[in-house]
Amino acid sequence: MDDTLTRDGIHGPLKHPESFARLIGRDASMLALFEHTEAIAHDTRPVLISGEPGVGKTMLAHSLHHLSRAPKPIISLQAAGLDHSLFFDALFGNRMAPDNASQGALAVVGGGTLLIRTINDLEGASQQHLLRLLKQSDQTSSSSENHDFRLVVTCDIELEQRMRQGRFLPALYERLTHHKLSVPPLRERRDDIPLLFEHFLHQAALCMGREIPDYPPSLLPLLDNFLFPHNVHELRSLVFKALAHHQPGGPLSLHGFRLHHVQTTDSSGHRPLLDPAEEGALIRFNPDQLPTLKECESLLIREAMRRANGNQGIAASLIGLSRTALNRRLKKLKRS
Repeated sequence: MDDTLTRDGIHGPLKHPESFARLIGRDASMLALFEHTEAIAHDTRPVLISGEPGVGKTMLAHSLHHLSRAPKPIISLQAAGLDHSLFFDALFGNRMAPDNASQGALAVVGGGTLLIRTINDLEGASQQHLLRLLKQSDQTSSSSENHDFRLVVTCDIELEQRMRQGRFLPALYERLTHHKLSVPPLRERRDDIPLLFEHFLHQAALCMGREIPDYPPSLLPLLDNFLFPHNVHELRSLVFKALAHHQPGGPLSLHGFRLHHVQTTDSSGHRPLLDPAEEGALIRFNPDQLPTLKECESLLIREAMRRANGNQGIAASLIGLSRTALNRRLKKLKRS
């Protein structure tokens, strides 16, 4: 496999890497996702795109539409917050509007892509109506490839879970999942963090009309220890805020990043520091004998230093110590 990197951060081989220009990623999971998207681009049957909020599901839908070379645009509807009446109007237009001023999505999407976001929030009556619409579309076409539009839906919560709860129609699920694409969360593709950081730093500098600043070498190891519960959107927001508060003449400050790390770990829990399943983890519990507190302290400190690439400031923040306190413990470890 060709491991060269394009200017957009996408590995080859891809037939149309330009279609994924906004989805920065070189992780193997992202490459597999891009290849799968290319493979189904010209099949007009429905596609379900799943993933946590902030991973880029809508951008992937736009990439799919671009790859399909559809003659009409992509029309996007947000299911969250739409009751059945509003959903009906969004599809077919408001028939009470004067002179048909309010056209629905179906009136303008012919030949294009209809994107329904957060389909997991669609009300029951709207699910029934969408199911009927898809059945009618099948009946009026000689084959599924002759639909007037390509339906793409996204979900933040697994629809299988919704079906088990009786909140999503199994028959609709079957029709929506001819193809399924899943966008991985940022914490599962940490090799992409440096690439995304550089991309957003350049983007922020361009938007604000500022010079691209240098940044401390310790910044990327710090970001590697973030949980990123809000995924790529969270990283972008962090970079833009950091540049907005940046004082010219020096490197990018770590203050905002460190503060955010403390706030997110306090609210959502720490990324496990001693995960026995992680490659390179220093601790392996003996099922018959637990380590002593002194042994745990030593292992914890060494693991924090490993994850921080030897940076004492980052390592100290990971385990809740001041840098001075960590330094004292490191000296003690060297003497023991």
